[in-house]
Amino acid sequence: MFRFTTSLFPLDPTEWNNEARPLDRVVEQEVSTIEEFFYHSSLVLSAQTYLEKDAIADPPVFWRGQSDPSWTLCSPLERSFGVDTASRLKRKQSLGKDDWTRLLLRILQDYVADAEGRALTAEDALDPSVWGAGRHFGLNGPFLDWTGSPFVALFFALSPYYRGLSKGAGVAPSDETTHVAVFRLIGYSSHDKSDDGTLRTHLPRAKLSPRERAQAALYTELNTPDAVDLESYLCEKGEAWRLTKFLIPISLAPVAVRYLNLMNIRHDTLLPDPEGFAAAANLEYGLRTAQLVQIHGRGLRVFQGLPEDGEEGHGPKAS
Repeated sequence: MFRFTTSLFPLDPTEWNNEARPLDRVVEQEVSTIEEFFYHSSLVLSAQTYLEKDAIADPPVFWRGQSDPSWTLCSPLERSFGVDTASRLKRKQSLGKDDWTRLLLRILQDYVADAEGRALTAEDALDPSVWGAGRHFGLNGPFLDWTGSPFVALFFALSPYYRGLSKGAGVAPSDETTHVAVFRLIGYSSHDKSDDGTLRTHLPRAKLSPRERAQAALYTELNTPDAVDLESYLCEKGEAWRLTKFLIPISLAPVAVRYLNLMNIRHDTLLPDPEGFAAAANLEYGLRTAQLVQIHGRGLRVFQGLPEDGEEGHGPKAS
């Protein structure tokens, strides 16, 4: 990985791809404060322009939070092909186009029949609205879920801390080497000639699930048999500059949670259903019982142990 300590992205999106950034290595950027992460987020947000017809950012910017920075950006389906990139790639390449489509149809067969009460069609295998809605409830598929908000991504990156608080424990901030990650992906602009269609980006369609709407959901899909994770794909294509990994110390979680609460970014707003309401209630219980008694610096600090590792992903059940 190639690591910088200062922002490399100018405000003009047309200047993002320049010789100052590596083309075959993903940039890692460690922040020392939550305010620093917010600053870098605001640079990109202010640089975006919007197409008047659909109010879509051009170029689109995708954000994804992960509680373990070592996880590759791989869809749940492709991750299930093996324990590492090599084995996953071998399995994917063994499937031809027809076998791939049949595999997707098999996965969707029960989901569509149970969730929507209708017969499955061949078009369903490639329908972003079907895969997207299912993905937010744990459906394994070829889509990797993202959000249009860096703050929503930060919320999901901090899932171990939230789980700890829900148990009245929290996360011990003493281990400064423990980080979470927020990824930023610069998509293809409407006039970008390097877009060959192999990295597909999907916006939710008109039929949004409540979770998709609340989380500003976006999706990516690798439409090629020669890649299973986004990092390898962009590096091989010489477009690693599109991806940045922000490393955020877990010790900053108490301050981050206070900011996110002020932004109304909580379980009950991002997961507006019984599961989210239950998670919010559990968190409130945990906050009342946790030993949040010492004020240190600019945030509350919790002096109990790390919760067990949870499953990876963008949110509950990799939402």
